[in-house]
Amino acid sequence: MTKFIVLILAVVHAVAGLVLLLFSSWFIAACAIAGVNFNYMLPAVLIRALALIRIASGYGYMWFGHQQLLDELSEIRLSLFKKLKTGLFKQQAQSIDVLAEHTEALANLWIGWVVQNAGAVLMLLLCTLYFLFAFPLSLFIGIAFSLINLALLIQLYSTANKLTSLQVNQQHNLRSRSEDYLQSASLWHLYDQQPSVNAQNIWQTQQQLQQRTQLTLLLTQFIGLILLAWFLVKDSGQYLGNANLLVIVIMLVSVKDWLTPAASSQHQYARYQQAKQHIQQQQVTPVNVCHIPDKTTDIHLVNFKAPYGINRSIDLDINNNGIVLLEGGSGSGKTSLLKAIYGLNDFNGQRQVNGNLIPKGIITSWYYANQHPMILNDTLEANLNLATDSDMDQQNLKQALFWADLTHLSDSLTQWLGYSGRKLSGGEAKRLNIARAYLSGADVWLLDEPFEGLAPQQQMFLSHQLNVIAKDKIIIIASHIFPDNLEINKSINIDEM
Repeated sequence: MTKFIVLILAVVHAVAGLVLLLFSSWFIAACAIAGVNFNYMLPAVLIRALALIRIASGYGYMWFGHQQLLDELSEIRLSLFKKLKTGLFKQQAQSIDVLAEHTEALANLWIGWVVQNAGAVLMLLLCTLYFLFAFPLSLFIGIAFSLINLALLIQLYSTANKLTSLQVNQQHNLRSRSEDYLQSASLWHLYDQQPSVNAQNIWQTQQQLQQRTQLTLLLTQFIGLILLAWFLVKDSGQYLGNANLLVIVIMLVSVKDWLTPAASSQHQYARYQQAKQHIQQQQVTPVNVCHIPDKTTDIHLVNFKAPYGINRSIDLDINNNGIVLLEGGSGSGKTSLLKAIYGLNDFNGQRQVNGNLIPKGIITSWYYANQHPMILNDTLEANLNLATDSDMDQQNLKQALFWADLTHLSDSLTQWLGYSGRKLSGGEAKRLNIARAYLSGADVWLLDEPFEGLAPQQQMFLSHQLNVIAKDKIIIIASHIFPDNLEINKSINIDEM
């Protein structure tokens, strides 16, 4: 229902703007040739009414349109999150493509393409009807005007489809190359020359698309001027003294302006098609889920080996609450080992919890904090609630922020994070991830580089907080940074294995 409200309001907004322009032109011409008995009041009232309709429909279109966009985006992303609850994308770049750009392209179809082109088609139809009733002998000009402009929009759509498809693939390749490049950071010193990772080709494709759009708009204006000249030479003589002449002039001269929204939106449908195809083709690697009914009191790894990183297996016994440190340099395999313990990565060997052999898969009562926290383009409250199965009350959320040294964010839990809102610093994002761990109530925390990007005093504060909470939990930390006040029960140096 909301979609059709958006469509109606958008069409009313576009048509009201065109009618206001044309009617105002007629009014100016009519005032110039009208006699003393001409009723100025009624046209002036109609002009004001059209202006109010355009303003009201514009605000309504933006309100309902963005509400529909957010609802659609939420529905699409939630359906993907359900698939990812027990599955993973093979690459981080894929998750960024799918969860960010592709979902936005799907949700944006209606407001970004359908309503723009519906308004353009209706305005072209109105122009043809105006010729039919005001200048029936010149109807051919009106029909030619509408059909040529419609053909130009279709041609632009075809071009935009090709260029946008190319750009989407270029963006995906850029993210994949960037991910590989950053993951090999520890090996940079081994290369004489680093592979170039840049977005030059994406920018060039975008420039081509913009140039084709501008060229199409210039052609619409040129064709409007040609048809206007034809009309003035061929048929205007019989309509001299008719105020509708100025309407035709304004209509044909201003075509570039009122077709711009439709022309600029042609790439949106191509992005929608690409997004739909990519999401359908996207393969999610299933991950088993393991449930442990009791609180985790001990963890034993026997002949345990992650698929990447260290070359030999390890044995690890954790019999008490406290902090276990996996230390080592960049690229040593700390993250792979931590993920394997949690169950995100495959592993060889045995993983025992509370004396029971646990199969491969993530353990639901544990919490894994990624080295690079994902911040949703949503409110602070929504980003915190990711750690829980149900929404927490605001007091608990504020307590978690205080615990993670983010008290300065607690005054406004509804503040928007992400692309268009408040940008968190790297340290704030890291501490937000720790606040999620606090809210999760998990028995075991697995923290990947929690101190990286934090100022020394923040590292000391976080260490103190972890020391306190580790009295009742098992906390496994993979880090090459460990503050002096961190109370470590057991330490494993990956580089020495």
